[in-house]
Amino acid sequence: MQSEEVISRQRAGSLATAGATTATASKLDIASMPDGDPGAAERWRIWSARGLKHDRERARTIKRGFIALVAALSAWLVFQLLS
Repeated sequence: MQSEEVISRQRAGSLATAGATTATASKLDIASMPDGDPGAAERWRIWSARGLKHDRERARTIKRGFIALVAALSAWLVFQLLS
């Protein structure tokens, strides 16, 4: 693995050499990666939109619950002050 190679070189040599090795290794990894799945971007967009919709629904539900709680506490406080 790359990380094991970097660690062993750090122990054996200077940190500057190890840093240069890490940068070179990461460039090689990026260059050798395949294009990947052509539909991945579309699936990511759909998944992200679904998550955004869920987050908005959850925020609306929490907001309604908070408003109900504040209204109930306010009504209780008014009732306590009037009695």
